[in-house]
Amino acid sequence: FTLVVLEVNSAPVLAAVSNLTHVAGAICWITNSTSDLDLPTNHLSFSLVNPPPGMIISPTSGLIIWAPPLTCAPLTNTVTVRVTDNASPAMTNEQSFIASLIPLPRLRITHAGPNLVVLSWPATATDAGFVLQSATNLLSPASWRDIAAAPTVIAGENFLTNPATAPFRAYRLASPLTPLPT
Repeated sequence: FTLVVLEVNSAPVLAAVSNLTHVAGAICWITNSTSDLDLPTNHLSFSLVNPPPGMIISPTSGLIIWAPPLTCAPLTNTVTVRVTDNASPAMTNEQSFIASLIPLPRLRITHAGPNLVVLSWPATATDAGFVLQSATNLLSPASWRDIAAAPTVIAGENFLTNPATAPFRAYRLASPLTPLPT
């Protein structure tokens, strides 16, 4: 009498993917964390369901690259990452996340007084990682510094009053995803 035990295929495990707010015209990378409890481990393949323009996934590594064109913003998509093993029968797992795309934010000076500047920019820019910076000298290399003061948010706009104590001061919105020239 011979007893043969056959493994029952388990679905691969796919970690949750965080929601993403991204700026049009920049590139971002999203890694996916997966595991397969089967022995031997099955080969896994990845795909996307309902990706926004410019979003692709490596079918073998699960790395998502999103290079959205400037013309697509604003948009919001619910995107699903699907991982499938190569066992028989094939098993899948899915995780969904919200991908939001904002236009390249514009910084505006809404008031300038003798010793006061009021700046405004979309609050969504802060969600996408943009920070307000200033410099008193634009000669190469410019010395940009983050402005630490927290803005006031009114109706989806950031407002910040900044003292104009230098004879010259330049401002910009900078993001680690879209390095700006110095």
